Amino acid sequence: MLTNLFRKMSVKRTLRWKIAMTASLLAIAPVVLSGIAAYWIAAHSLMREMGSANRETMRQIQERIDNLLITTDKIVLQHAFSPVFKQFLSLSNPYEDPATFSDVMTVLTSMEVLINDVDSVYLYMKERHLIVSPSSGLTSADKLDPYVRESLADDSRPYYLLDRKTESSLPRGGSHIVTLVRKLPVSTNQSTGYLLININERAFFDVIRGMQHGNREMLIITPSQNIFSDWNKNLLKRDFQQYPFIRTLIAGGDNEALFTQRVDGEEMVINYLRSPYNGWKYVSVVPYAELTSPFRWIKQMTIAECFLLIAVSLAGAAVLSRKYGIVVQNLLELMKKIGGAQPQPQKEMDEFGLIRHYAESIQSVKHTLERQIRESMPLLRANFIQRLLTSRLDAGEVQERLAYYGITVPHSCFSVICIEVDNLRGQTEQDVNLFLYAVMDISKEIVCRHADGMASRMHDDHIAVIVNYGPEEALCPAPQGKIGQIAEEIREAITGLLNITATIGVGRPCRAIDSIHQSYKEAMEALQEQLFAGSGRVLYFDPAHRGSGKVYPLDHEQSIVNHIRLGNLEAVCQLVDEIAVFFKEREQLGHDHVRESFTQLIAASLRTVYELDPSEGPLLFSYNLYQRLARYRTIDQIAGWLKHEVYPALIRHVLIRRTRNCRESAIREALDYIHQHYDEDLSQPLMADLLSMPLAQFSLQFKEQVGMTFSDYMIAYRMEKAKELLTTTGLKVSEIAERLRYQNSQNFIRMFKKFTKTTPGEYRARHSAKSADGQIGNWL
Repeated sequence: MLTNLFRKMSVKRTLRWKIAMTASLLAIAPVVLSGIAAYWIAAHSLMREMGSANRETMRQIQERIDNLLITTDKIVLQHAFSPVFKQFLSLSNPYEDPATFSDVMTVLTSMEVLINDVDSVYLYMKERHLIVSPSSGLTSADKLDPYVRESLADDSRPYYLLDRKTESSLPRGGSHIVTLVRKLPVSTNQSTGYLLININERAFFDVIRGMQHGNREMLIITPSQNIFSDWNKNLLKRDFQQYPFIRTLIAGGDNEALFTQRVDGEEMVINYLRSPYNGWKYVSVVPYAELTSPFRWIKQMTIAECFLLIAVSLAGAAVLSRKYGIVVQNLLELMKKIGGAQPQPQKEMDEFGLIRHYAESIQSVKHTLERQIRESMPLLRANFIQRLLTSRLDAGEVQERLAYYGITVPHSCFSVICIEVDNLRGQTEQDVNLFLYAVMDISKEIVCRHADGMASRMHDDHIAVIVNYGPEEALCPAPQGKIGQIAEEIREAITGLLNITATIGVGRPCRAIDSIHQSYKEAMEALQEQLFAGSGRVLYFDPAHRGSGKVYPLDHEQSIVNHIRLGNLEAVCQLVDEIAVFFKEREQLGHDHVRESFTQLIAASLRTVYELDPSEGPLLFSYNLYQRLARYRTIDQIAGWLKHEVYPALIRHVLIRRTRNCRESAIREALDYIHQHYDEDLSQPLMADLLSMPLAQFSLQFKEQVGMTFSDYMIAYRMEKAKELLTTTGLKVSEIAERLRYQNSQNFIRMFKKFTKTTPGEYRARHSAKSADGQIGNWL
């Protein structure tokens, strides 16, 4: 009886074990399904984020290369207006005038110096079938590539780009040359002129390499179906035309695309973007495994957890049946293969101990991955805010991202404030970062007092603040409303706490968060207003404030060029101040036009010095003047830089060169004679006779060593003496004209006004009203 009782209890206990094991095995199925679903959701989300980041990188590469080509064309266009080209093209025989040919060579040489990464510069005379270049001089146009000559047969286009493959032993795509063609804006009866600038493809891949991350292959496909390749990479090992996806990209008309394809036995992520400027297609090829390396750990951990549950269930079943022991052993071997990178146990363990060991190792890796995802969340959130501000996103995508990143927007109105810290030039990178993070913290704190919002540091080192508030608070105009109060409070707090100034641009309110990029664009445009209004202020977007006028003080530029040749720094600085006032007083001018005007002024000044000294002139500055110009935010800063740094160096070089060239020459005697007898009747034949030189030799040496013709120098020197007599004596204008050998005072007044932009009477009155004439203002 007792035996039967014990047998029944044993069967009942075995039944309970079987029920428990069956339940645990059934529990594995939903865990496996949920693990797979979690993996694919995470992989899809992260892939979209990485795809967006890759597209943004491609967009920045495209914009930077387009800017490189646009900047190059601006420099070419500035030189295209040089009167030297028209004079040279008008010659009936281009070999007959060595002086004009020398001037053309000087302009072409200065273009080679000013344009970065240029291979060669040519002046092409179409009807005469001749070319001029600094390297080969004047020669036949047969040296040009036949493809270039064929394209120049059509003279209806004033500007275009050509690209062609060169003879090269380089692998795959070989080497390519991009030629910028600019038709000269002059018309002559002799020949039509073109400027040809050859740019090596390495210039574009230098831009790309500065933004490369990881193992990435970059290609550029041009409308003529040439393929530029950074041949230092080796992801694509065959000739490009052998790849079907490249043939598809060449024939395709989409503006951008992102897809995956197996290339040479490896899965690749291919992204391309078409430039709206020149139609070039920028292609990025990245191994899929490199982008998805974080996903493999998630996948392995999910599989490992599922196997762990299976192992637990089978280990329990082994208590009831010995045959389960073999299954457990096989399962452990499988887990060892999956978790081969995990630390091995230090001592011998039974099956359950091994299972526990691998479970703890897998759990540790899981916690590490979760921690890494949490730590990267602020960076992902910041990238999303930057995308929200700089590009138009779909409303549904915006709401999905806001929920994913835990960002709440309780109100329906949004405004963007852009903050730029002033006067950080000369600070270390660490100090700049500290200032910017401090400004961002101050902005967040102040915004949270009055409304909701968020702040982000943008790529070009300014802070963008999104202010979220109700529609009733957005009705009041910006300077008096809440957004204006917040902006002013941020500016005052930065000045008081950090002892620095900041300029703040404020955009208009918008009523949908997916339209916030428009408010950001307006805030950035308002920030550009500091060019006229000055730094350290709060500026508001006004669509009617700045127009698109095109006015340039050409007379001031010509006067500055004349005074550079004379070595008169004081007069140059005065003219720079007048140009600054000229731009400030004209509200119809846009920001871009003002900066382009200063660029043209610098180009004309450099061209003057380079013409005087082609050998040492281009080496005066150790940095690019046009890049430095872009750093300054206000007209006053630009004017101060020109007066304190640029023109003193140019004029010092002109004076040193003139002194060195004329120290032991007959021209030095001529200059001394002119300075002592300027109030007498002087002429080139008279000076040539005094020096016992042929007239042609005297004229040529005077122009080469002084940088001006004899007549131009006499006029300029007498005008300087006229200004001296007007400010230091009480002589009448007619008396001064007679002393300076002008037979008619009206001719003197007309020449003085052409040289100084004022009449003699106005100049005398203005000079007497100044208490500190000749003093240069403080450089902001």
